[in-house]
Amino acid sequence: MARLKFSILITLVMSISTTGVHAQSKPRIAVYALDDRTAQTQGMNVGQKVADALIAKLTETGNFQVVDRNYLDQLRKEQNLSLDPRFDGAAAVRIGKLANVQVIVVGQIDSFNANSKKVSTRNPVENKDTTTGVVALKVTVRLLDVSTGTILAAPVASNQQNSVLAETTSSNLVRGGMSHSSGDSDTREALLKLVDKTIEVVASQIASQIKVNNAPAAAPLVSAKVIGIDNGLVLINKGSAAGVKMGDSFEIFKRIDTGLKDPDTNAPVLRRVKLCTMAITEVDLTFASGKCSSSQPPASGDEASRVGAQD
Repeated sequence: MARLKFSILITLVMSISTTGVHAQSKPRIAVYALDDRTAQTQGMNVGQKVADALIAKLTETGNFQVVDRNYLDQLRKEQNLSLDPRFDGAAAVRIGKLANVQVIVVGQIDSFNANSKKVSTRNPVENKDTTTGVVALKVTVRLLDVSTGTILAAPVASNQQNSVLAETTSSNLVRGGMSHSSGDSDTREALLKLVDKTIEVVASQIASQIKVNNAPAAAPLVSAKVIGIDNGLVLINKGSAAGVKMGDSFEIFKRIDTGLKDPDTNAPVLRRVKLCTMAITEVDLTFASGKCSSSQPPASGDEASRVGAQD
């Protein structure tokens, strides 16, 4: 696969057991920061920058619903996941299920170099110093199918950019004459711009290789009630018979009495408050369970709704 002309066709199929469900027009995809720990990135956060550039490029295509990484971090915190999803494929898939995405993009920086070199030329008329920058970047990403955890593809992208960063010339005809000069800070800034240009090219290469044939269908609507808590897990009263699967995400809500009453019906006004997002880890025929991290534990009768479901 080293020199593959990538044209990655990802077919994402989800079985639909309930009629009246509308298919999503665009699949949901998430991109994690690339692992740059083994590359000498010179403190430039290359892994994060490549991920940000790839998110921008995928969004520009209009082919995906790109999930914000801050939302992924929020879900990870709610579930008290200690594994870093940037560098762990299993953790990335688990968070992907919570976020109801179909494809996860993870990867690493294989190599990175950003160097500058000064060359001096002298002649009877002038002296000239030219600083040239060279940036080289190679990246490998993996596209993970969240439903199975399998690798759909592993494209590689690389790019090298060369550019004059600064020039200094001085005249030999006029004592102390100087026509142009650039300081070290200007040279550094020019090198960083060259790094950004290289990253953008690599991100474009990767984004162009990710193509989707079929968008997945939305999950059928599932509403459930909390049964209670058993061994630290929250049980809900819907299971595999209702289409609940391992990895499904449910939002748990509690109805809070506001102390007010509807003037027409005299019924108490209840406010719907979200307690947590729960990932299903165990499924039986008539019930399912998962962990819910909340300052207020769910109680019997609280509501549970599957994330990403459509009416």
